Amino acid sequence: MWFFWRLRTRESKVRDHRTFSGALIGALPLMISFLANYNPRAFDEIKGQREERVKYPEFAVREAVVNALCHRDYTLQGAGVRIEIFQDRMVVTSPGGLSNTQTIGRMKTGISYARNPLLLQYLYDYRYVERLGRSIPKIFASMKSNGNKVPELADGDTYFQVTLPAGGLRNV
Repeated sequence: MWFFWRLRTRESKVRDHRTFSGALIGALPLMISFLANYNPRAFDEIKGQREERVKYPEFAVREAVVNALCHRDYTLQGAGVRIEIFQDRMVVTSPGGLSNTQTIGRMKTGISYARNPLLLQYLYDYRYVERLGRSIPKIFASMKSNGNKVPELADGDTYFQVTLPAGGLRNV
């Protein structure tokens, strides 16, 4: 089960809420499409050509969500992947901390570990992942090229969290 909600602060009224469940391959494209509704686009005319910008790079959002679903700890009952959108950031929280000897530093250099190898293969077969350990470095690169601040990664005993700061379209 995967949860999404949109709010201004953790204490404020929830502005939208959606729960996704069922087969992952069916729910994943719906999730990504749903999140696109909360990722506004804008553009400026630069030298006669339009240059589009988004609040969050689509690649970063997709990878954060796919990673959360692929690497979450499915033994933790009653917990689902949580996606929260605030005015200034998107937070993707996955149940379960980093597994084995994995660290945030290792992830940033592209060293990966598959907590759920069968699910990883399933997502590979459907072309959602490449199994090369490049997603975290590529998330950082896509955020930088979009003009966003550096993402924050947090590892707790019962969760792993990716925070994507909003880019140049913060007030849209």
